[in-house]
Amino acid sequence: MRILLSFLVVCFSPVFLFSQSVPLPLNFNSYAIKLSVAKDESLVLVTRAGEVGLTTSIKSEWRRSKSFSENQAFGPTLDNANFFNKDTGFVSGFISGKSGKYNIIYHTMDGGHSWKELNFGQDGWVDDAVNLGNGEAWLSVAGSGIAYTNDYGFSWKKFKIPEVKQRFSNIFFNSKGEGFIGSLWNMLAYTADNCGSWKIIPTPLDQKRYNKTNKGNRPEFNRVAIFGDYLLVKQEDLVFYSKKDTVDWLWLSEYDDFYTDPENSAIFFKTSKGNIVRVDYNLTPIHTYESITPAYSSRCKNGSLFIVTNNKVQQIDPNNRIVSVLFNTNQSSNIQPIYVGYTPNGNIGVLDSKAYRQKDYNGKWDYVFDFPFSISDGSISLIENNLLLYSRTDDSLFYFNLSGKLVAVKSKLKMADDFCKAGISKLTFGSGSQGCFHYYSDQLEYIYANGVFGNQIEVSSGSKHPSVLPENDEIREGDVMSFVKNIPSLFDLSKMPSIVDLGFTEKDYQQCKNDILEFKASLESQETKKRKKESNTKFYFLKNNLDFSRLLAIVDSIKYLDSERLNSMLINLTDLWSTTTNWKQFQLINNKNEVITITSRYYESNAFYLPWVVRLNGYSVTTTNMAINNFLKKVYPDFLGNGDKVAVLHALVKKIY
Repeated sequence: MRILLSFLVVCFSPVFLFSQSVPLPLNFNSYAIKLSVAKDESLVLVTRAGEVGLTTSIKSEWRRSKSFSENQAFGPTLDNANFFNKDTGFVSGFISGKSGKYNIIYHTMDGGHSWKELNFGQDGWVDDAVNLGNGEAWLSVAGSGIAYTNDYGFSWKKFKIPEVKQRFSNIFFNSKGEGFIGSLWNMLAYTADNCGSWKIIPTPLDQKRYNKTNKGNRPEFNRVAIFGDYLLVKQEDLVFYSKKDTVDWLWLSEYDDFYTDPENSAIFFKTSKGNIVRVDYNLTPIHTYESITPAYSSRCKNGSLFIVTNNKVQQIDPNNRIVSVLFNTNQSSNIQPIYVGYTPNGNIGVLDSKAYRQKDYNGKWDYVFDFPFSISDGSISLIENNLLLYSRTDDSLFYFNLSGKLVAVKSKLKMADDFCKAGISKLTFGSGSQGCFHYYSDQLEYIYANGVFGNQIEVSSGSKHPSVLPENDEIREGDVMSFVKNIPSLFDLSKMPSIVDLGFTEKDYQQCKNDILEFKASLESQETKKRKKESNTKFYFLKNNLDFSRLLAIVDSIKYLDSERLNSMLINLTDLWSTTTNWKQFQLINNKNEVITITSRYYESNAFYLPWVVRLNGYSVTTTNMAINNFLKKVYPDFLGNGDKVAVLHALVKKIY
């Protein structure tokens, strides 16, 4: 028998505490970060949230400038920083002036301590900007033209572009007066006389140098450059080069990005595996740097490549040495710790085994306490009851209150073992959804009595919603106890599923191949204009130059995937993101009232609802252990339903490709 309880939540404000595992540089709020390096190698970072960070050199202290969002109702969007030296420069993007026109840059002469609004003479979004150390700079103004200065940004001239309806989002200029611009809609133009005249040149797409299998993607340019006698472009994430005098594009298939400067002091390519390759003036590789940390922004200057990561700046210098410097400062007033979580009394952050509190939004961080030992060998998180949990890479867990007192030390394995020995008194199964304008959850609770879990009580809360948890029978004690024996293994990350555990059949593999061939046929039909609209196929791949023979071969190779590689893909099976979060969750509550919570959060679920997050006493692991799915299938078959396993094969094929 199921009892239904319903609660209508008129106003809610759920708070989720979590550890920010990938912090942003300087505690910025925006991931859209752009780096500028001046001739004297001073560095500036800007974000689309109007934030600015500066340092006089890679080894010097960083500091945050004021946030420009304080000056306007919605704040400016900053896309570019251009500094001529450590003192003089400007930031640009989408900045409105007092007249309501977007014709403003913020200019500084004292290294960002103070800023002045300057009118660059055109109305529009500054998509890209290039500068030299001699005071010259060029702005690409959407729907207008090129803004040019030769006096460090104080006065500006308007230069024409070949087509104002095109949006030239990437530009390159050098000291010879040469310019090269690329638009969002497949147009390239070159000037040899500083915008006095323009020559439209064919693009890689015009010359059919790649097969546009990503039909829905606009044929935009992501980067353009002039390097000696060569032109280089990145179109739809594919890198091409050509001689300047005779445009004949060649695809550099091993690379997915490149970096040079107006002086052509060096050129670097990034491989699809994340390695950085320095090449000579004939584009021949001369040095490879392996395992460079993924970057938010990279910039070539003075023969070096500067790379901004989540917590440091790296420099590959002209002698092929890698210099890495953390975002750090010796001044406590300017300290920028790694964000850990939010409390009603402010944000909590940690740095170098010290804890800090930030009471005001974007305010300064105040020192709170020192941890009694180094916390570099593990992770720190803010958990329930305002406790800080330090999970060391061994079996140890350390619980601190916000005053720095060590309140408990636990063993991960013993904690899981003790939970199981206490016996299970209650089970809950839940699902729900949360977005910008909605929140609801349903929960079905089972109480243990006389050898079974039954007397179900369903609780619903939040906004109205059509879905409810499906009916289910009582659950036998033996089935629950069999799963409980597996609980310690859920915290053992070496326990990974094999491809056999996922239960794919030969029919599934064949259907995956058929779906790929159907997608191929749909592209060919669009190419020959037999169909006026794009067809919706089960398999799709938003990538150009697709090799369908390779895709089909990958389907067969999935059968032989090793568990470690399979696990890495199952952990990140989907690339979809949304402001809406859905979840499936179940809990086991023992006789000591301890709770193990096992949750899958997603925007669009996969057939296995992988990965699962298992949480006990604040400690959590992310796992793909199929013991969870096998248990749910046995005791509550309709809870997860029967998802499309072939769609998981689709995702694996794209991950491997």
